Amino acid sequence: MVFDALWGYRRDVLEYANKLEKFDGKLGVLLDTLRDDYLFIITANHGNDSTHTGTDHTREKVPFIAYSTSQKKNRGTRRN
Repeated sequence: MVFDALWGYRRDVLEYANKLEKFDGKLGVLLDTLRDDYLFIITANHGNDSTHTGTDHTREKVPFIAYSTSQKKNRGTRRN
């Protein structure tokens, strides 16, 4: 999903939050379908703060979330 292109750059904070919450609400359904040999990854190519002024990228720390039912350990945050 391209949340930033549709709502983030347009500074539509409410719709941006709305769509992220909708996506988040469906994650559980998706995660329940994963088999033990699946790896599910969520990431982004850049950050975007929809409350900031202007139309460019604003946050350069991006999520990298990897999930597998066979891996339960949290790996933490990558250091620069």
